[in-house]
Amino acid sequence: MIHADDFQAAMTGLLQMLPMQRQLTGPALVMAWDSFPLAAKSELNDSMLAWACSQRLKDPEPPKEMATHLSLLRYLYPLENDRPVVERGLRPDLAERMADPDRFHNPAPAREDLKPVKRLPESGFWHPSQMTPEERRDHLEAIAQQLERILAEPTDGNYGQAQLQQGKAWFERALQGFWSLKPDLPPGGGGICRAWCQRNAKWARDLLEAAMATDAPPPPAADAGIADFLAGAW
Repeated sequence: MIHADDFQAAMTGLLQMLPMQRQLTGPALVMAWDSFPLAAKSELNDSMLAWACSQRLKDPEPPKEMATHLSLLRYLYPLENDRPVVERGLRPDLAERMADPDRFHNPAPAREDLKPVKRLPESGFWHPSQMTPEERRDHLEAIAQQLERILAEPTDGNYGQAQLQQGKAWFERALQGFWSLKPDLPPGGGGICRAWCQRNAKWARDLLEAAMATDAPPPPAADAGIADFLAGAW
């Protein structure tokens, strides 16, 4: 497990060493930590984090359209469409890579990494276009129960209009099937998602009702776009 202080210290040091990188302020470091996947926080340790930072420094072609802290996941987890998929678990060859720390290890996916994963354990579907009608109904029934619990809770936090609009986008993707509304989900967006629902209860219920009116899953294009949504959400 990695902790916030160690993560923020690693990010500060990494950004100081990378050329043309802007240093993160205190609030930005907190946001970087909050948007780091919960599973990665639990699964990684300080040695893995330090190794990923080293790989980022050695990378001759680092990703330009991905936040630096999220780009570290590319060296630790399998890739799909050049995006790290934390839900697959750590790379099977990670220990072998870390045993040779002095060279850069290309994070391109191995052949066995290319098979798409359908389900995110206890959260939703990484490819909801593949849901069966029964899976879609079960997912939306769980969302309905979770939504009513959220609406019965005290209003969550102080958020601006832009943040609340982002919360609506998280909720819409929960309805598509990508994740549930459990307290620690969506990954990094649960707070603003719950806050939007609490401030827009009728709207949230109407969106849920519309989603439940059809058994059709979202189109495959939604699957392909979720990595870009997560990368650009913060």
